[in-house]
Amino acid sequence: FVIKALQVGDVGRARKGLQIIDDEKLNTPMAEHLRQRAGAPPATNPIGMIEWRRREKDEHEWVTNAQGFSLRLNKIEYYKEVGTMH
Repeated sequence: FVIKALQVGDVGRARKGLQIIDDEKLNTPMAEHLRQRAGAPPATNPIGMIEWRRREKDEHEWVTNAQGFSLRLNKIEYYKEVGTMH
């Protein structure tokens, strides 16, 4: 929502969003770029990279939707959909 706030000229809202990012220690190079665009003060927490990993096969469930298409959901989302846990 920071990018959208900057697009519509709502710099105050963008700065609030950037402050939340900083408070939650989620600073990334993109957040730093947006901080400069918004003229926001420097982050108080270090800038890090987003860490990610590919999900293992056993972390997914395959479901078929009403149109007959197979969808791969992670298990948490799958169990939210079916409303049960094993």
